[in-house]
Amino acid sequence: MYISSVLKREGIKVAMHSTHKLQSVKLDGIDIVAFSCTTGSHILALEWARQIKSMRKYIFIIMGGAHPTFFPEVLSEDSPLDAICRGEGESAMKELCLNLHDREKVSRIPGLFVKTENGIKANKMGSPSQDLDALPFPDRDLYGTDFHGDIQPVLSSRGCAYDCTFCFNNSFRKLVKEETHQSYCVRYRSPENILEELQSIKKISSLIQFRDESFTTNKNRLKVLLTMYAQRIKLPFTCQVRANELDVDTVKLLKEANVHAVFMGVETGSEKLRNALLKKSLKDEEIKRGAALLHQHKIPFRTYNILGLPEETLEDVHSTIRLNQEIKADYPWVSLLMPYRGTEIYEHFKGHYQSDSVNDLEWFFPKSDLYRDKKELLNLHNLFILYVKFPFLKPVLDFLTRLPPNPVYRLIYKITYAWASYKSEGMTLGRFMNHLCKMNSH
Repeated sequence: MYISSVLKREGIKVAMHSTHKLQSVKLDGIDIVAFSCTTGSHILALEWARQIKSMRKYIFIIMGGAHPTFFPEVLSEDSPLDAICRGEGESAMKELCLNLHDREKVSRIPGLFVKTENGIKANKMGSPSQDLDALPFPDRDLYGTDFHGDIQPVLSSRGCAYDCTFCFNNSFRKLVKEETHQSYCVRYRSPENILEELQSIKKISSLIQFRDESFTTNKNRLKVLLTMYAQRIKLPFTCQVRANELDVDTVKLLKEANVHAVFMGVETGSEKLRNALLKKSLKDEEIKRGAALLHQHKIPFRTYNILGLPEETLEDVHSTIRLNQEIKADYPWVSLLMPYRGTEIYEHFKGHYQSDSVNDLEWFFPKSDLYRDKKELLNLHNLFILYVKFPFLKPVLDFLTRLPPNPVYRLIYKITYAWASYKSEGMTLGRFMNHLCKMNSH
């Protein structure tokens, strides 16, 4: 949406097609097709790119997002792509659109890898936008009715100050510094700029989702922003926090500004794995203290948890369950570890992929032969929320966990996962049912 608003400011026509059927996309009059991809979604994008090239060879096809940023080999001589964009895309896409018919200029745009007659021209990454206030507000008309509904996402900052090994952020910081020779840090929009955007969407919103990696890192800015928010916006909102950043003043600010729920990472009940392996820099006591403050001020919270860590035992998984029970997590949330290439934790797994094909990364856990207790881990993943919310069921759930994985367990996971979304994200019943249907179709 940001890229679209930057391009439209230059007079460039932009349209978004969010569909599972390429046949529904009209290609007449299109000069550039762009895909934004994480690892896994790139597979369908490449398939569509081949079909588009077969129908309209002249269309310039570019892929951006996390996947090409960390896996630039996706652009090869036999690839249907003409270019990839690594890192943030606003500036690079603007330069591409303005200079499309001058391929020499296009081949020199920072951040792009471009096919040329002499092979692939690999340019260093451009510096990320430092003045976020200079960017136009994201184009909320781009997705049609999807962003004219009740829940509106907002980014008040970009980047993260922490070094979690399972996340792309610390790897991205290193990549930016290596290629631009500039330090990369969290960049903040001014409170005035954020409030201006919020005022423009207030009438169409019932809840604001702040999508920052951690909303509470900069305390001075947070105080100014939330004080203004409480006076002028007043809508319920959600945000991501870190337990170690929560203190009495911060939690009071969140409550007084009408927070609906907060989301925070626990990851694992093993403090050793959390800090030595995941580099979360977060102690058990900080998690417990942060949770107690949230309960004290009646702020519901979702916890993020990960199963399938290197060296993790079944006892470690049960310690994760116990920690979530102890802090009385309102909406416990669990994922199976996906060690994406480019992240630091990938180094622990790279010798255990069935092959080195990036296509194997999408379903790493089911394919991996690394885990001794794969059956139990899959079942614990599916039954995790029941374990946390209903401790008295532990004997029954322990028995069920020892049985073979089956579709019933998977259905339980989808229902409880959708319930956690419904409650923590302030969904309407209609949105909740739509979310549940989408999950069951996958």
